[in-house]
Amino acid sequence: MSVNCKLLFVYGSDDFLVNRRARLLYDKYCDGGEIFTWEQKSDIRLFISELCESLSTVPMFTPTNNIWVRGVNFFGGGETEEARGSVNLLRDRIKTLGGGVVLLSACPVDRRTKLFKEFSQLAECHDVADISDKNFDEFIGAVCAENGVKITGDAAALLQNLLGTDTRLMQLEVEKLATYLCGDRNVITYADVSLLVDPAHGGEFFQQIENFYSPNVNEKLDAIERYFYFAGEARPLITALQNRTRLMVQLRALMDSGKIQRGRSLSKIQLDNLSKMFNVDASEKNSCNVFSQNPWYLSKLLGAVERYPLHRLFDIQLALMDAIGRAASHYDDQISVMRELALKF
Repeated sequence: MSVNCKLLFVYGSDDFLVNRRARLLYDKYCDGGEIFTWEQKSDIRLFISELCESLSTVPMFTPTNNIWVRGVNFFGGGETEEARGSVNLLRDRIKTLGGGVVLLSACPVDRRTKLFKEFSQLAECHDVADISDKNFDEFIGAVCAENGVKITGDAAALLQNLLGTDTRLMQLEVEKLATYLCGDRNVITYADVSLLVDPAHGGEFFQQIENFYSPNVNEKLDAIERYFYFAGEARPLITALQNRTRLMVQLRALMDSGKIQRGRSLSKIQLDNLSKMFNVDASEKNSCNVFSQNPWYLSKLLGAVERYPLHRLFDIQLALMDAIGRAASHYDDQISVMRELALKF
């Protein structure tokens, strides 16, 4: 049996992506109307009873009731007789509607259950796939377009490297970057991302580390000033710099031995082949194992690596070790220690 209303069923495993698609569909098909929100403050029987009552309410300001039921979780498996009865009641009520739009967004769902299959046969279904590394650039581009901006390829790659595949955080950061541009220009650049976006899970201080190896002295000193505006001591930054330099030493050794070429990007296949050549296990990521790193990240490092001969990189590591002791003995003026260190290289 079909339904007379516009019944939309949006589902997937990423609640942010599901709600994002549902919002686009709601804006497309619904001109005003009520949004009924599922907040999981009542059991399924009470919730569906309230929803059916809402569907029966005569609309005051629109010709029909347009309702978005958000975040339902009764298609996630573990069906009970109460759940089946309640959902069947909702289905029967929807069938009696003479028009309007009913949009359900659900996360998670179990596509194998009878309840899910029966309900999806009535609706226009939108199965929202998770974002993978292959199509994440498309997602970033779409979010940028929604905010009226574009993004360069290297800036998009840097965003993904810093944030991973956290879709919610990615949208927030793109909105922040678009606000930063403020109409002066409409393209997000690598420099914008480096300046404004921090790694999603803490750890490295990305901009400060990038600028430490920059030939531009002003960029180095400005980055150190920004670091000490928020941080109280130098040791976390020095540790992160040691990790970066450790990788650069390994890359320079591979470059000098001819195992990797200057001016060429690294690929995952190339790193895997090199790890097999040297009989190194690359399954666990750490800065002591260059083969365990992201190939895009290493490719970005090669520009800085080419500016330093191997012996100079060793000098940097020794200077960083010395800076830890000097920072401890000059606790009240650690910024001067870091400025002096940056000017050496």
